[in-house]
Amino acid sequence: MEESRLGQRVREDEAVEVIQRDAVQPMLGVGVGGTPGQIDATVSVQPVGLVGASLGIVSSEYGRASLLTFSANPLAISGRSPGARAWLSRLLDVSLVLPAPLLGTPPVEAFGVRSNIDFVGAAVARRELDLLSAAFLDAQRQELTTGSGLREELRHALDTLPPAQRTRCLDTLFNPASPLEDIAAACSHGLPERLRAAALASSRFQQALDDFEDAVDTAHGGLQVQVDVPATRLSPAPFHAALLGAGTYSLTRDIRAPWRVDLSASLGPDYLLRSGEGALGGTLAVALGVKARLLHGMPRLHSSLGLRGHLGQPTESRPLSVPSWPGNYLQVQLGLGLPIGRTGVAVTGGMNWSVVGEHSGHTAYSANLTYSLPGRAR
Repeated sequence: MEESRLGQRVREDEAVEVIQRDAVQPMLGVGVGGTPGQIDATVSVQPVGLVGASLGIVSSEYGRASLLTFSANPLAISGRSPGARAWLSRLLDVSLVLPAPLLGTPPVEAFGVRSNIDFVGAAVARRELDLLSAAFLDAQRQELTTGSGLREELRHALDTLPPAQRTRCLDTLFNPASPLEDIAAACSHGLPERLRAAALASSRFQQALDDFEDAVDTAHGGLQVQVDVPATRLSPAPFHAALLGAGTYSLTRDIRAPWRVDLSASLGPDYLLRSGEGALGGTLAVALGVKARLLHGMPRLHSSLGLRGHLGQPTESRPLSVPSWPGNYLQVQLGLGLPIGRTGVAVTGGMNWSVVGEHSGHTAYSANLTYSLPGRAR
């Protein structure tokens, strides 16, 4: 975003320089949909910020299984512009799911691929980044026009400059195309940095920064692709594919409230294939989530309660995780997530209870340890 103010055009990446690292890149969102690490009834399409990993374990009447997931955000890794990276990092990620036999769990003879595409999340981040950039511009303009120290410094710089350079300084100040670097070259090398520092300390910009951090990940919507492939022809694991549309919407009007209530849903078809026997089905899931922030500036605790319904052809094949089972059933899912400060580490767990269908009364428990590395603006 570019906006003129007293001849200054502050580029989007100049505004991003001042955003806190964790505000630019999302902290959560390791691709665990359709794996033992999935704790919510619905899948999440929020991508990982830069790279991440998760270890998921599920225990059910059919035994225990564990999988390791590696996630990467190619647009965040390859992006050069900090401004573009702030919203492109919320668009897409790719995950690889591998067997991880731990605690005596039998090896899962399959591997999988996941991809999240979050159109809504990227659009919201772009909008909020534009608002933050505009607030940064307004804070600098206010400091330049009302800050007595900066006015005196500018007046002193103009008085001490030779006539030709004074003219260039004034032309630069009132030229809508002039970035801060040109002002530094034409007027005073220390003026832009002091102007930026004064704007950062202003209450107007600090409030805008808090609003950005709270609003940037309030909504998500897009697609999740799931593919699981048997490691060998003799593997008992079936081929599994699913394409799910998913979205999350915040029901809390005050984006800065310590408590946030989210409504999420996901639906889409899935397919299982093993030994020439295929099964087509479809899933619809809804969940109500509550996120609580105990301390200002810290990630939110997460909890959710949801329902997952599935209609499909029955088969004896068993995919990698409970959320991908075939047949007709209705499940209740409880999920809890605890981030460990701002380290990027989170511990999550879930309980799944089948209330209707072939597996009625069946329960499964899952646990997940995730690490997400957020990217740096510069």
